[in-house]
Amino acid sequence: MGMLRNRRLLVYAGMGLALLLCFSVPAFAFAAYNVAYFTRPRPSETPAATPTVQPSPLPPSATATPAPLCGGPRAMFILLIGSDSRADNYSAGLADSIRVVRVDFVNPGITFLVFPRDLYVQIPGIVTHGGITHGKLNQAYLYGNPAFGYYDGPGLGPGLLALTMTENFGTRVDYYVAVNLQTFVRIIDQLGGLDINLPYTIDGRVTRSIDPDRYFPAGHLHLNGYRTMLLARLRPNGDLGRSDAQNPDPPSLGSQDALPRDLAEAARLG
Repeated sequence: MGMLRNRRLLVYAGMGLALLLCFSVPAFAFAAYNVAYFTRPRPSETPAATPTVQPSPLPPSATATPAPLCGGPRAMFILLIGSDSRADNYSAGLADSIRVVRVDFVNPGITFLVFPRDLYVQIPGIVTHGGITHGKLNQAYLYGNPAFGYYDGPGLGPGLLALTMTENFGTRVDYYVAVNLQTFVRIIDQLGGLDINLPYTIDGRVTRSIDPDRYFPAGHLHLNGYRTMLLARLRPNGDLGRSDAQNPDPPSLGSQDALPRDLAEAARLG
């Protein structure tokens, strides 16, 4: 039990680090870029010549490699799945949002790769069910979940989606996180909402609708869980436009002081 508990804590630490750094890395990178840009020599600036001193050669020395944080691996790969299921369970639903996140425990940071859900791919292991060999990437998640039950391997829907991504793109993941719509709303609310900066106005209202929840003006917005979910599902310029809407730059969490406690609580909401 102790080993299982430690493993779960390590996964939660990876998830928390991924979430924290998703929101902070873009800002740090932007600041570093600006420092480098504004301090670089300009073409019109001719620096004065200065005498150079040749340093004495030093004996080679081994550079110590930093130990991974949290006693974890050097890197962890997590498959993030946003399900379009409106029910408060994971029996069905398509993978509406698909990300692979790499968490670096040596040099703390993350990188993530977005996979468009409508990619036409080979779906392995389910040919005995109606002769299915290909489909949209998001359907692999659906076919593996209990409502369809086409996949007999480990992990149900997330397992079949991960296997499909390995077969088609060579990706390999260590863990997965699947979140349905209701859980997504609860997590954002638990974390105090989300502050984002939209570069342009997104109007998701149908004709003659005056629903204010589906109108998102350009600029700074503080969104609760419900409105964050609505924005993430809108397609201002097709499916690729939705991916942009799901990745506003730079977002931040609402209640920074209570973040560690809220992350632990959010991990139990699924």
